[in-house]
Amino acid sequence: MLDQKRSSRIISAIVLFLRTNRQTVQINPDATYFADVQAFTDLLDSDPTQAVELYRGDFLADFYLPDSETFETWAAARWAVIRLGYVYLRLDEDAQAYEVLAKSLHLFNDIGSIDGVIFVIERFASIAVSYQQPVRAARLFAWSDTTRAANQDPRPFIEQVDVDRDTAVIIDMIGHDAYCAAYDEGKKLTAEEVVAIVDYLETL
Repeated sequence: MLDQKRSSRIISAIVLFLRTNRQTVQINPDATYFADVQAFTDLLDSDPTQAVELYRGDFLADFYLPDSETFETWAAARWAVIRLGYVYLRLDEDAQAYEVLAKSLHLFNDIGSIDGVIFVIERFASIAVSYQQPVRAARLFAWSDTTRAANQDPRPFIEQVDVDRDTAVIIDMIGHDAYCAAYDEGKKLTAEEVVAIVDYLETL
């Protein structure tokens, strides 16, 4: 009888927390819940060190889709980028950021996620700025802008703020004319040339 009561409470909680039909499941927007993803995102700007503390293990560690290697790869890559690579950059820990981003770039390539590749390359451009490689950074940003335009994938506002900040640093380092020249070169980069820049950063 106790198990039945407990089961009834769990079912009641699920009914209040979720809205479902035969095709979809969504969180009830009126429900009270804690989302570590949202908390992590909020902490990125206010307290990146605390954001690192919030990281505990792999994203969706106890969740899987049977016979879905694509899901496993996508989830690992996406969360690694957002939760680790981005935080490491905010903490100026470029070597750690590079390691996470390099792994994520490989995984995004495997699943054919162009938006993921773009996001990672833009983070590598930030690393290039930090490594005093403004020309390479400008080329990576140019490739990113060109690829976004071709795929009708506008950059989110918060990411645009980061790119604008890095671009201002690049221009301050090499001047506007040199920046424009490097940017024009970046528009013509092949995927292989982009990877070559990323590989070069690892040697610094």
